[in-house]
Amino acid sequence: MTDIPLTITGNITKTPVVQYLRGNKAILRMTVASTPRYYSKAEQGYVEGETTFMPIEVRSSGSEKHNYYVEELTEQFQSGDRVIVTGNLVTRSKQDGNETHRWNVLMAEEIGFSTRYTKVTPHRKRPRSEPIEHRPVEQTDFTHQPFSHLHQPYRAEPPLAGLNQERYQ
Repeated sequence: MTDIPLTITGNITKTPVVQYLRGNKAILRMTVASTPRYYSKAEQGYVEGETTFMPIEVRSSGSEKHNYYVEELTEQFQSGDRVIVTGNLVTRSKQDGNETHRWNVLMAEEIGFSTRYTKVTPHRKRPRSEPIEHRPVEQTDFTHQPFSHLHQPYRAEPPLAGLNQERYQ
């Protein structure tokens, strides 16, 4: 089976829902509506194309950490939010009597808010104003390090032929 990478930008139509499958695997389901706009010289303005409704799924592996991630996504997004979704387009099928029904689903790898029409402020675990803790590096003899045959500026050898040798001594 070949996965088709796809990125879609649009608005969430309904508030995302989490369901649990066998093996305690969480799955988030939602639909994103995307309406293309293009400039028409004939109408001298922008024209909206046909809206595409794309079903989106985010599946967890069943671990507590992955289930938590899916639940967090459900809390972050709601109906009407403009999002960018990246993932793989897969085709699902279901047999109904003599007929086979097929539809496409975007299996999301990443979902984020679009910044085109709104301001997005990320929430970080560590504020930027806090300094990063630096630990002193222990002094070691670099001659016993692996890959000692590679270029090392402190050994006074030029990285490329033709460079000024005095600069590296």
